[in-house]
Amino acid sequence: MKNITLGKLIPAVLCLCLVLVSSSVFADVPGKPSIETFGVLPAISRMRISPSGNLIAFVKTDGDDDSLLVYSLKEKKLIDGAKLGDLSVYDLYFISEKRIIINAGRVRRVMGFKGEFQLGTAYLMDVKSGEINQLLVPGKGVFIGQSGLGDIVGLSPDRKHAYMPAFTGDDFYRDTNPEYSLLRVSLTKRRLPKPILKGANHSYKYYMNSKGKPLAELRYSERTNRHEVFSYLSGEKKEIYSVEESLRTFSAVGITPGEDALIISTTSHELDREVLRTMSLEDGAISSPIFAREDADVERIYTDINQRMIGVRYSGLYPSYEFFDENLNQKMDKIIAFASGDSVWLADWTEDKKSLIVKLEGTSSAGDYYLFNDTNTQTFLASTRSAIPANTINPIGTVTFSARDGLQIPTILTIPNEKVSDMKNLPAVLYPHGGPESHDTVGYDWLPQALASQGYLVIQPQFRGSSGFGVKHTLAGRGEWGKKMQDDLTDSVEFLVKKGIIDPERVCIVGWSYGGYAALAGATFTPDLYKCSVSINGVSDLYRMLKDEKSQHGRDSEVLSYWYTQWSGEDDYDKDLLRSISPAEHVDKVKAPILLIHGDKDKVVSVKQSRLMYKRLQKAEKKVEFVELEGDNHHLSQQDTRLAALSALIDFVNQYLQVPAKP
Repeated sequence: MKNITLGKLIPAVLCLCLVLVSSSVFADVPGKPSIETFGVLPAISRMRISPSGNLIAFVKTDGDDDSLLVYSLKEKKLIDGAKLGDLSVYDLYFISEKRIIINAGRVRRVMGFKGEFQLGTAYLMDVKSGEINQLLVPGKGVFIGQSGLGDIVGLSPDRKHAYMPAFTGDDFYRDTNPEYSLLRVSLTKRRLPKPILKGANHSYKYYMNSKGKPLAELRYSERTNRHEVFSYLSGEKKEIYSVEESLRTFSAVGITPGEDALIISTTSHELDREVLRTMSLEDGAISSPIFAREDADVERIYTDINQRMIGVRYSGLYPSYEFFDENLNQKMDKIIAFASGDSVWLADWTEDKKSLIVKLEGTSSAGDYYLFNDTNTQTFLASTRSAIPANTINPIGTVTFSARDGLQIPTILTIPNEKVSDMKNLPAVLYPHGGPESHDTVGYDWLPQALASQGYLVIQPQFRGSSGFGVKHTLAGRGEWGKKMQDDLTDSVEFLVKKGIIDPERVCIVGWSYGGYAALAGATFTPDLYKCSVSINGVSDLYRMLKDEKSQHGRDSEVLSYWYTQWSGEDDYDKDLLRSISPAEHVDKVKAPILLIHGDKDKVVSVKQSRLMYKRLQKAEKKVEFVELEGDNHHLSQQDTRLAALSALIDFVNQYLQVPAKP
């Protein structure tokens, strides 16, 4: 293991962070929060509880500085902490009362590769000393040219070893075809990891049983499109499933509590939903759905440290839950009732499932962590945004409208506080989500809240192509970029105009990632609909995006097959089609002013997409502004640059929407 010197926190710093009280008390704050307050990063995140329920760990953010802190519920004080430096934490969890796993990454250059990469890995923190050690270090039996070293698939029964997959090999120049192996990594001593199972270079996932023995291995070859599952249930390797497909039709997400089958996420065409089934490790037989609903998709599975399934979260505008344990089902029902219309996000639980940590957010909360225990009592732990009191949150509502072809489009509305009782002829901002195969939920979303604070109704349609509302709803977006997906956005505006809720002369479109593409498509393909357009880290040229994806993932990549189906509806693409739906190819149609915002370290959508659009718009003599954020990523994770982006966005939108409504 590699020791990471991240800085031990002094006690004076530790005392500033977490206050435990019996109930949530919001102070009356005169007026609404400043625009800068909306853009401040959450102060508390990633809250987790130890197996016994005695300790809580969480990330504390102060500006751009993150720290990992540990709080004793029994002693009611912070007992440990460490500064995280430039690490971005993806997840963290206790593996014992003394050790915490941190899954995190940082942007780095890799020898032999061009550019910079987001390199993720796992670290082990000793609760008593605060020392943090990297578990897998590239170059020490671990192939140097790889990321994604944070996956732990199981622990040994004594919890002294973790089992972690990685590409193995020492020689970067000669190991051109490294094996994806399963390694045993010491959690107590500094020893080199030991391979216990060698896979192929196209292996991608492993499962272990609770005795520390391999249980299953999954492989997918992008060159041959062959998907294989191997079982080690009997102690010997046995192929139990194989098929050739350019896009995998299921993903393994866990193992059954009895450790005799995989849990797989797949589609039920009868229900038109994403469901869970089992795949027998004896013979590969696939069961009928074990977790399924007619009105929601399974969107997340909850497992223990050894990937044994506990339960699921279902999709929708509000999350909902189901578990194997009926006591857990009853407990979550009570928590959802307590939340009183806010969304409930399950964060963690004790090993005995008697204590749960949840985060509540919505109209009544900007993100509050609570501890619920087996005595049906709740303890308020901390607010993620203490500067946003409940009485200043702009209310969140939902509505469903029919698109022009009859498809039902669920929609979230964030309503300015002062306009709740008079929703007539409002200026509006249309805010399509990213993905596009994702969906919005009712919760605290800082950007819609900031816009609503300026008096704008914020509209978030779950257009065709969105996930979470049935398989048909998602598939209806295939081949519809810039076409029917864009029509759904237009129809949401027209629906609210007909209801008299919004002013058709005061509508802007703002989007992030795919939403940024939709904002630019709105300005080019429906140029008379919007008074302004803002693209944050958005795509402007699909053909250039395709070239970047080929360069990054290879010509045989499953990623390319996915994008082909997104754009054309088929496992192929047509250059003319891509150009026809690329906003950068149609700047001559633009009428509304456009603001481009992009982080120059974005590894999801290259900043070149916004640079190209800016040059094209300038050449066409269109009104355009470009804010390039130095050092920030796709999620605008840095405090200063996020605030700069928000300030530029609000100023831009205000310039074109803060005009009197027509009588």
